[in-house]
Amino acid sequence: MHQVQFYEGEPFLYRAIADFFAEGDADDDPLLMISRRRTFEAVAGQFASDRIQFVDAEATLAGIMDGDAVNATHCDRLLASLLPETGSRRDRKTISVYGEMVDLLCARGNHASAIFLEERWNVIHAEQSNLRVLCTYGVERFDDTPDSASLRRVCRAHTHIVPAEEFIYPGPSERAVLLHHHARTAMVHVIDDDDSVRRSLARLLSSLRFQVRVFESAEAFLTEAEMRRRGCLLLDLQLLGMTGPELQNRLGAAGWPLPVIAMSGSHDPQLEVEFGSLVVGVPEPQRASRPTSGL
Repeated sequence: MHQVQFYEGEPFLYRAIADFFAEGDADDDPLLMISRRRTFEAVAGQFASDRIQFVDAEATLAGIMDGDAVNATHCDRLLASLLPETGSRRDRKTISVYGEMVDLLCARGNHASAIFLEERWNVIHAEQSNLRVLCTYGVERFDDTPDSASLRRVCRAHTHIVPAEEFIYPGPSERAVLLHHHARTAMVHVIDDDDSVRRSLARLLSSLRFQVRVFESAEAFLTEAEMRRRGCLLLDLQLLGMTGPELQNRLGAAGWPLPVIAMSGSHDPQLEVEFGSLVVGVPEPQRASRPTSGL
């Protein structure tokens, strides 16, 4: 099996890797992570195992690259050296490998080398039936066209395809991944501390074919915020804890481009003024004299 998992948030990524290892964790089967250090530490903590062999992905890439291209000889030699010897064909153990080098290459815009590396894994996979390989890609690595050529090439380099966490579709497939990739720009993040409001808005937006994520607080949103730079926020101004204007201030200070639609269950002129003063990129004379307080 050579599986690809797409992801939007790192917490989900870590769970997906841990689940992959758990599925193949029989007795003392070898487990190998070629990843960033923080990925290894997060997964090893969830997996509660000291049997995972860690190999630094950045250092490994440095050893197989000639400029922007993968050196095939160095790559094959290095990958072969990483895979443990598992005995005769009859009693050989299953080797589970997680590889993050391709994601790092795509993050640099080097999709061609990522595909080349995937193809080298396919050669090894064809020769070793006891090999399970998982590769992951952040969905932001690819352009926003619904028929992304680089995304299609990644899908076709794998035997199993799993869409990212925010897209529900009957059956993992290339089509599911492409549909998710197209839909992700229409993601609406609903932040409201009233459970009934969250559920009602989620149902309404879903009926209009928007992708929806709901959060009960600004703090809950920020715990997953690293990868959420697409779509828009539907934000209650009068949240418990961090208020809507305070969250908008945080996002504005970080330079996030997320459009914000403010809503409130009551009329509070002071809060509206506070929120209006945080609007970024709109000259003062063009701002509405009083921001809309609801939908």
